[in-house]
Amino acid sequence: MMILVFTVLGACVMVIGYAFNVPGPVIALLFLGGVFTGALLRVAQPIIDWLTRP
Repeated sequence: MMILVFTVLGACVMVIGYAFNVPGPVIALLFLGGVFTGALLRVAQPIIDWLTRP
């Protein structure tokens, strides 16, 4: 679910970037950064839970 949320956020950033006339490669990097951040948080969740346990 988290990856889907970050993918939608990345798509929103793409639309806003095109509206402000940002170059395509920059927008692609922003989109991929959002998607990879969501994926990284999903993969790292067990480690985060392990570090923050009481």
